Amino acid sequence: MKKTAVNVMDKPEIRKVRRVSLVWVVPLLAIALASYLIYQQFVERGLLLTLSFPEAKGLVPGKTELRYQGFKVGVVSRLSFNAKTGEFTAHINAMRDVEPLLKENTQFWLVKPTASLLGVSGLDTLLSGNYIAMLPGDGKPQRDFVARHTPPPEPVPEGVFMVELALRNLGSLTDGSPVYYRRVPIGEVHSYRLDKEAGAVVLQLTFDENYADLVKRDSRFKDVSGLKIQAGLNGVKVDSQGLVSMLSGGLQMDSPDDSPAATYGQRFVLDQERRFNHQVHLNFDEQVYLPKGTPIIAHQQVVGEVMDSNDSGVLLGFNEQPVNPFYAWIAQRSLKDLQVATLLHPQYIRLLQGVDGRHILHNEPPLPSNSDSELLIKISSDHKLADGTPIQYKGFTVGEVIYSHLEGDKVIAETSIQQAYRQLVRRDSRFESAEPLQVDASFQKFKLKTAPLETWWQGAVNILPGKGEEASYDSLFVLDQQSAVPMQHLTLHVSPPHSLPAGTPVRRNGFTIGEVQSSTLEKGGKEAQIKVVIRKDITLSATNRFYWQPPIAMKADLKGVRVSIPDLASAVAGSIELVDAKDAGSKEDRTRIFANKDSALAVGPDITLLVPALTEITPDAPVKYLGYPVGKVVNLDDNDQGRVLTIRFDSNLAERFARHGSQFSLVRPQLSLGGVDHLDALLGPYIAVMPAKDKSARQETAFTLSPTLYPHKEVVVAATSAAGLTPGAPVWYRDLPVGEILSLKLMPTGDGVFIRLAIRDEAAQWVTSNSRFWVRAGFKASFGFLDGFKFNTDSLQAIAQGGIQFATFGGGQPVDKPMPLQSDAPEHWEQWSPELPRPQS
Repeated sequence: MKKTAVNVMDKPEIRKVRRVSLVWVVPLLAIALASYLIYQQFVERGLLLTLSFPEAKGLVPGKTELRYQGFKVGVVSRLSFNAKTGEFTAHINAMRDVEPLLKENTQFWLVKPTASLLGVSGLDTLLSGNYIAMLPGDGKPQRDFVARHTPPPEPVPEGVFMVELALRNLGSLTDGSPVYYRRVPIGEVHSYRLDKEAGAVVLQLTFDENYADLVKRDSRFKDVSGLKIQAGLNGVKVDSQGLVSMLSGGLQMDSPDDSPAATYGQRFVLDQERRFNHQVHLNFDEQVYLPKGTPIIAHQQVVGEVMDSNDSGVLLGFNEQPVNPFYAWIAQRSLKDLQVATLLHPQYIRLLQGVDGRHILHNEPPLPSNSDSELLIKISSDHKLADGTPIQYKGFTVGEVIYSHLEGDKVIAETSIQQAYRQLVRRDSRFESAEPLQVDASFQKFKLKTAPLETWWQGAVNILPGKGEEASYDSLFVLDQQSAVPMQHLTLHVSPPHSLPAGTPVRRNGFTIGEVQSSTLEKGGKEAQIKVVIRKDITLSATNRFYWQPPIAMKADLKGVRVSIPDLASAVAGSIELVDAKDAGSKEDRTRIFANKDSALAVGPDITLLVPALTEITPDAPVKYLGYPVGKVVNLDDNDQGRVLTIRFDSNLAERFARHGSQFSLVRPQLSLGGVDHLDALLGPYIAVMPAKDKSARQETAFTLSPTLYPHKEVVVAATSAAGLTPGAPVWYRDLPVGEILSLKLMPTGDGVFIRLAIRDEAAQWVTSNSRFWVRAGFKASFGFLDGFKFNTDSLQAIAQGGIQFATFGGGQPVDKPMPLQSDAPEHWEQWSPELPRPQS
């Protein structure tokens, strides 16, 4: 056997290699994915916090958002109710980014739309719904909070000036209430809080940077909310800073000019007790107690009141700085000097300015010395004048009665006249009682005089200044002293005659200066002479005019009946009034009693107007220009030529109308199927006037009646008959009325009728020898077998009045003789083209 060789090999080395099996990849990926999902869910879930609300109104799970500075940072996930506390808990899922802001002093509140007088807030909730707002705070981290009922005060913005104001109660002030300075809003109430330590409400007031310098260290603040009403005999005074402050409150700030500027955050105290701008302390002459609110009266007006009264004296508050020096004393209320301001005060303080009282509250009234600015005079009377009775001049109070006392059987009233009116008191001045109601009635006259309402209870004294030297200190006057005034006699005349009873007053500017003594009939009954007496100090001049003022003046026209009573004093008897005209009239005018004031003031001559003898016109018929009365007929006479009217123009209108070229026309009402013309003449015909075009035309006083007032040209047409035409019927040109028929008369030969036309100037230029005139009236009818039946009618006015129409072709020449009148219109006259007439060669 053959042996085989075997190689002996080395022993093998066995190594173990550790490798990760692919089997473990899948579990690892699953674990990583699960971890990511858990983390993602944790992140998205965010922070959980709770808010407690007293009610759930406005909170909707899944919708109500949590916002920080307008950015959504969470949402209400669910609501729960705690039966023990009665509160609702909102569970909010918030972003983890807000975790650093969740501290124990962080505040939350519900934002919803609100409206007030100061504006509207929360408008962004109208679309998105209510949301929860957050204001970060400090402190330890916290997740459970209690929501506020109202939003917290907003911090004062940077760059805005702020001060604080402390007051006892908030009243009607609120956020946004304005702060005024001289009635200009310069700031507002930013916020308010209750300061328990100070026991007051503290307001934060913010001011616009443009007005921050107005806030001084010594500035005063006053509550001007609501209305302040003062009622008295002079009326009711209502004061309010404005509608906003009246309804929502407001503050008024006053700042002294010499005070330094206030510092930021400085606290002020509301000036509630300081109701007056000026305060004065007076010592007592004798110890007396005056309650707070006791009024201070000066010149019948309340100027202040007592603010405090104690052993050291009395503190007075004034609305305005009192004039120094002044004298103050304690007055006792009486029925005679009763005022609304003193109803609840048996004692009050009277103040007399201009008399030195040395800052003492006296118990006795003063007596001004000769060195005082006030003038002391004495008024003797048969009865006591109440303390404080005003001395008046033309309704203005110029002084007052200080007090009255007896001297023998006379009452002497010590009276003070203000310095500004001392010149009114002369040696010959008179003082008269201003009784509330004075009646002087008789068969001939009736006088009724009333005083202002405030003098009905207390009365007053009127001063009538004289012309002599100024009265000296302590002069004596007699109340209601009757003085004998020298009178002058004058005889006046009036035509048509009018009897005036004796005692009828003669007046000037409302003052009685004389009266009628007697009336007699003269000149065969055509005139009355009136004898009057007038005060001799009334100077009569050449420009004086007298006119009669009836007790009742009545004017009737189509607008109605108007009744006017000049004044109550002459409502029964009437009066003769004296006025001054611009120019001197004739000697007769100075003693004539004119019918009215306009006639008396008329400047210029009367004119005469000749009208036909049978013209129906009456005296006092008006003369009108464009419908406006400018004068009237004052006289009417008949002569051989006709009827002559005398016309007198009002004021100075005669200078315009009494000139060559003026035209006068009689206006009567005209009734036709076309309507009623001149309605204003239904109560009676009147004269219409048109002034001359040339204002420099010569003066003229005699006129004749014109057929028309408008500028016109007269044209005569000849017709075989009148054809139903009448005066006043219209003249037409291209179917427009351009004139009228003035008159119709027979031809001298009796062959026809001449018809005189008045055609306005603007249409008369087209009247030439090529013109054709025809009758335009009624209706026309024709019948033919080929044309059928034709019926043409004109207007109702043309049917009733008739009329004449004309048309012109070519140029032609001016017309100076009668034109023929045709019965029918020419054919195709509407197509004619007129030309201006050619002058005759």
